[in-house]
Amino acid sequence: MRIGDEQYARILLSHRTQEIQRARQVADAMGYIVVELHDVNTQAFAPVIQAVPFQIALHVAVLVEQVVAGRLEGQPVGRRVAPRYEVPPDVVVEREIENGAIHVEHQRFATLQCSLRIDIHCYTARQFDLKEYFMSPKLFVEPVVAIAEDAGRAILEVYSTDFDVQSKADESPVTQADLAANHRIVAGLKQLTPEIPIISEESGLPDFEERRHWERYWLVDPLDGTKEFVNRNDEFTVNIALIEHKRPVFGVVHVPVQDKTYVGCEGIGAERRDGDATPIAIQVATECAEAVRVVGSRSHRGASLDAYLQRLGMYEMIPMGSSLKFCVIAEGGADLYPRLGLTSEWDTAAAQAVVEQAGGSVVTLDGKPLEYNTKSDILNPHFFVIGGVDRDWLALLPDSE
Repeated sequence: MRIGDEQYARILLSHRTQEIQRARQVADAMGYIVVELHDVNTQAFAPVIQAVPFQIALHVAVLVEQVVAGRLEGQPVGRRVAPRYEVPPDVVVEREIENGAIHVEHQRFATLQCSLRIDIHCYTARQFDLKEYFMSPKLFVEPVVAIAEDAGRAILEVYSTDFDVQSKADESPVTQADLAANHRIVAGLKQLTPEIPIISEESGLPDFEERRHWERYWLVDPLDGTKEFVNRNDEFTVNIALIEHKRPVFGVVHVPVQDKTYVGCEGIGAERRDGDATPIAIQVATECAEAVRVVGSRSHRGASLDAYLQRLGMYEMIPMGSSLKFCVIAEGGADLYPRLGLTSEWDTAAAQAVVEQAGGSVVTLDGKPLEYNTKSDILNPHFFVIGGVDRDWLALLPDSE
């Protein structure tokens, strides 16, 4: 009986010794936190480490914190314990270090040793442009949607009254709703991004010698479809676009009467928001219908479009006003919008962003993407808005186009 006790004690001691050895191995491995410097100069390693808030990021024993700090003073890169469980990055730190911004991403791994969960913390450090981050179009989505909705409310306040209609210099109509929406949008954008210039239909066009140097600016049509507004057919929109290097990278099209908003943003995609409901991702139709669904203007048609439609074959014409023509293509409700008449850049930019982020395209008659701020006037060339690409739509153009 006594011999058995001694054997049990030796076995237990051996088992505990193995556990201690394993624990030491894990603790030792935890000391080798991987720091990938990428483009950061290796001489800047110490400042990078100073940017990491260990007291916040590391939720382990103080002893292990001391071991980790000691390891980091010497060896910047070591070995990594193969994780059994991986948790997405949960801490991101941006700090200004020696006149340069450093982005430090914390990633936690978990492994099981001796039935114990052990957390292992890794960091990735890289050079980081704080200004670029805070100017990303993705950060503008919610505030710009709110600005567009606010403008929509201003429009509906006028829409419910017996409003007056005036004529601008080009004889296009303008109402108090155009001006009220413009005021709210411009004020909102200036507060959001005071350093980004704004071009709005109702604020006048800056001289090309000034704006030709702009790499980034807001392009706004406070009330697109004023004729639809005057005719009270509800098909008018608020258009706000962000142009970067002659391309719309972000656009919001708000439909006040329907309380519906279309959003297209690089890095996010395209979506439709119906009131307070959860946004719905949208995309163009991948194949056109047997009878091509052609969306066209209620206010403008012309002989050029009629000639094109004769060459198209079977088609269904969907009349619609304002930039809603783009949006119905973006959500797969139509296949094609041939625009063979005059438009202005503020009419198309926001909706073009929606279409392109939904997988469609907006191209001129030579097949190139529609661009912005390339000349002194703000008129667009003729263009096509295309959903499905299973047909060569431009090849059907008459030779005269």
